Amino acid sequence: MNLDEEKMRDQITAALKKKISGDVAVNLISGSGKEHMALLGALTKCGVGIRFVTSTEQGIKEL
Repeated sequence: MNLDEEKMRDQITAALKKKISGDVAVNLISGSGKEHMALLGALTKCGVGIRFVTSTEQGIKEL
């Protein structure tokens, strides 16, 4: 994406605002730091809790 972090954050927030609540599981294994910051900012603006997860041979695990 060629948008700055604030514009990306606002787009993500608008897309997620009425679709998520409570806690969300987040895996940041790919993407850029800019995209990661926009996603974390959007999730914070949506007021949800964040759990970091990873994929292992045994399945999804919380970090």
